[in-house]
Amino acid sequence: MSAGNWIDRVIGYISPERGLRRVRARAGMEALGGMIQGVRRTAASREGTLANFQPLRLNSYTVERDADRIRDRAEALVASDGLAASCINSLALNIVGSGLQPQSTPDVAALGIDDDAAYRFAESAEKAWKTWCREADAAGDNHFNDIQHQLMQAQLGLGEFVQIPVWLTDPNRHFGLALQTVHPSRLRTPSDKQADPHIRRGIEIGDYGRPVAYWLAEPPDNRPVAGLSSAYFRRVPRMVAHRWGCFHRRNWGGPESLRGDSLLAPAMKMIADLSAYADSELVGAVIAANLTVFMESANLGPMELSPIGLDGSKKAGDANGYPKAVQAGTIVTGRPGDKPHLLANPRPSDSFDPFYSRMSKLVTASTGQSLGIVTKDFSQSNYSSARAELLEAGKLHVLEQDRFVRGYLQCLYEMVLEEAYWRGMLAIPSGKPDFYQGRYAWCSSYWTRPPRGQIDIVKERKGEEIGLKNFTDCHSDILSSRGTDVETMGRKIARDWETLKRLLPPEILAMFFNSLGSNANTSPSEDVSPKQNDEQQPQEDAA
Repeated sequence: MSAGNWIDRVIGYISPERGLRRVRARAGMEALGGMIQGVRRTAASREGTLANFQPLRLNSYTVERDADRIRDRAEALVASDGLAASCINSLALNIVGSGLQPQSTPDVAALGIDDDAAYRFAESAEKAWKTWCREADAAGDNHFNDIQHQLMQAQLGLGEFVQIPVWLTDPNRHFGLALQTVHPSRLRTPSDKQADPHIRRGIEIGDYGRPVAYWLAEPPDNRPVAGLSSAYFRRVPRMVAHRWGCFHRRNWGGPESLRGDSLLAPAMKMIADLSAYADSELVGAVIAANLTVFMESANLGPMELSPIGLDGSKKAGDANGYPKAVQAGTIVTGRPGDKPHLLANPRPSDSFDPFYSRMSKLVTASTGQSLGIVTKDFSQSNYSSARAELLEAGKLHVLEQDRFVRGYLQCLYEMVLEEAYWRGMLAIPSGKPDFYQGRYAWCSSYWTRPPRGQIDIVKERKGEEIGLKNFTDCHSDILSSRGTDVETMGRKIARDWETLKRLLPPEILAMFFNSLGSNANTSPSEDVSPKQNDEQQPQEDAA
């Protein structure tokens, strides 16, 4: 609708009601005059069921309060509700698993090195990374793989994670770099900085909304983090030169969103109500299992009460001394005329299971997963449906893995290799670009993911074989889907051959090669024994 001319605006300033009527009338005249207006959309209707659908926008004073409440509720649900905990744990397990591992792939073309030099550097880089992983935790002795799982649980459950790289001077350590993980609730705006437009929800921003620093609360003992002044905060820069000063990773948010929300936020009310419903059904089932009985006595009048003591014992002159609670195996004798009535309370009801399953499907769907994956119940699935569920969930897993690698793991990997370079742990050839001249080329890598598993190993291995023959698949991709790589698998196979040659007699080893069929043509069967006679030669050729 047109805003009107200056006369309309003056009248609207004096009398908004009359000004609105003038603007509406002018818009109607424009429509009659031939101007084509957009059709009215039902989504903007103010009638019917949409009459009360009036979304509210948060302001700068309520956004942090609501974010704290959502985070606290999500943390409580994960700690006390099985369905919520399984939603988070299942995703973290499939995204991170036992830890993502780097495979060094230096750019030989950019660095001007040959394959042998690249192999030696990759060996030294991966060895340095494995050494650092054992002492990565600044607060304890957690392996970095355990830290990865903890961070992914925090990002999914709390909406984000915050981690500070620190430097430890310990003669027993190989690296000084370590990681301190802090709770996201400590990331907030100090009370005396609320009016600062450059600090939003604890994040100090610069040009174009780019974070430049983080404000982390350090409250004294027995003090809540809310309401603290900047005297109790630590300002941590995002970057210190080219090194990271603070890692802050979050779930997806809208445009201009600096913080993340819990993955459980869209279905949080449904999870809480569903948990209360299941708890009520469980209490009802416990009560029903106790055989609750109402005893009708013929000897007492309608207003006469049975004089039973507070401890359940019969008082003197008591005519109706039935115990208030019946234990297992109790035998109660009554009098003629007394009538027991069982209070029927069938629990759970017939509709409980389908209703709970239907609501649980909506909850798990809001997290991008199916009910079977979350509850680990595949009793109603066949091969096709189970494979479809895993393939669909795999898209979400790969997406989150890529974000985790790009935004966190690769950045940390470069910091570890930089320190390893200064400590002389990297095999960089002389006369070639040093670490800083070719930092991105030296730090190039890909990361192995947790194995996806196989539903029908025969069918899927057959499909892999067809893919290799038709050049639509390669060994690297196949092994990567199983959480390993060609180099690691090659070492394992070579070690296995050496073990077999050392422990098995030549004739048994030759029989083993024969059992492999045509796939064993490339096996190292020629070295089954340093001495072979003419009788063993046909078996060796057959192998």
